[in-house]
Formats: sequence, structure tokens, C-alpha cells
Amino acid sequence: MEKDIKGTLLRIASEMLKRGPGFAQERAVLQAARKELKPDTTQSEQKILDVWHSLFTEGCLSWGYNLDNPREPFFHIPEIRDQNAA
Repeated sequence: MEKDIKGTLLRIASEMLKRGPGFAQERAVLQAARKELKPDTTQSEQKILDVWHSLFTEGCLSWGYNLDNPREPFFHIPEIRDQNAA
């Protein structure tokens, strides 16, 4: 289940990031995840939050979109940014 949540959150985050800073925000990702994963209890919602926060501690996501939006709720995916810089 956690793997499904993680994959879903990463996919949604990537999709939102491609749409720009107005969508590369925590709330946009979590609202889309709610629609897709359909959590039915506070505990299942908290599991989504736990996985979301772990994506930042694991280095899968980083806070901030650019220097004008340098912190939460904005985010970026480090690997995508590194590839674009090359």
C-alpha cells in the first residue's frame, strides 16, 4: 500500500511540476492524491501525509520551486532539475 501511495504521489508531483509553480505546490498534489487514492479515514489520510513527508527526507522531492518561490508549499524534483541544467 505504501509503495502505491509513494508512486502515486511522485507521479502526481511530476505532473504538477510540469504545469509550473502554480501547480507545483503541496496542496495541489495532496488534493489530486485524495481524489485518486480515496482515503476513507483520518488514519489513511495521515498515511498519505507520512509518505508525502518521507519523499522530502528521502531526497525524492525538495522544497522550493525557484529562487522566487524558495520554500514550501512549492517543491521540485531534484533529478529533473539536474537533468535540465546539463
